Amino acid sequence: MTKTVRFDGLKTADRLKTIISSQVEKLSDESRQKKLCSLLIGQDKASHLYTEIKKRYAKEVGINFEIIYHDKLSFPKALEIIGDLNNNEMVSGIMVQLPLPDDWEKRQKSKLLSSITPSKDIDCLGANNLGKITQEADEYLPAAVEAVMTALEAGKIALSDKNICVIGNSSLVGMPLSVLLSNKGATVTICNRSTHNLEEWTKKADILISATGQASLIKGDMVKEGVVAIDVGSPKGDFDFNSVAAKASFITPVPGGIGPLTVACLMKNFIRAVNGISPGLLQNNEE
Repeated sequence: MTKTVRFDGLKTADRLKTIISSQVEKLSDESRQKKLCSLLIGQDKASHLYTEIKKRYAKEVGINFEIIYHDKLSFPKALEIIGDLNNNEMVSGIMVQLPLPDDWEKRQKSKLLSSITPSKDIDCLGANNLGKITQEADEYLPAAVEAVMTALEAGKIALSDKNICVIGNSSLVGMPLSVLLSNKGATVTICNRSTHNLEEWTKKADILISATGQASLIKGDMVKEGVVAIDVGSPKGDFDFNSVAAKASFITPVPGGIGPLTVACLMKNFIRAVNGISPGLLQNNEE
């Protein structure tokens, strides 16, 4: 039977909290006043929960976090709000909490995300920053993508020559993560809701990463012995944890895995945005 390593995302996020707090303390008084603003629209319970978690983490590390909440908001008004934040010199980071209203068109959602000034787009969801990933010229990575890479690094998981299956092709996780992994020498297969015989692809994977939000989508009989299993699903996890863990060599739980690490990586990006710190200066092994 494979010995399973269970990744502790909370422990890693706490370690990063110490690093980030130290970076905040090194900022000038003026820079410490710079704000991280999150636009939250609607009453989605998960969105409100995630936003509060980010606010709490920001407070703990000394980051000035502001929630801009609207129960209902039109697309033109949302664009106006983002424009005002772009022009505000005291705002160094802008986030739009997803999902956006169901009655918005897909192109409107993409346009809103891409309207954020790239240097303030700390979640890396705009077309400009996403495009840089394909050119290996990224200044930021989407926080969830960096969280996955951090977990793989913590587990000393080699990527080159590995068969990796990524389930979910969203711009938030799946697509940029697939590009990044491919750039690092892996052979990457992307599966989505239209994929037939999903099990055929998951069984081939040395590393299986799922980010669909569909609870218990992946069962133990769908993976091979020794698989590295990375669960980015929320709020309940894409893996049937016990059955997958029984065969995995390394697995991330939900909760307590990629989720808390994503928040930490988001705050890392904000510090980079405040004063132009290169991503290389905030590595995860910096003690």
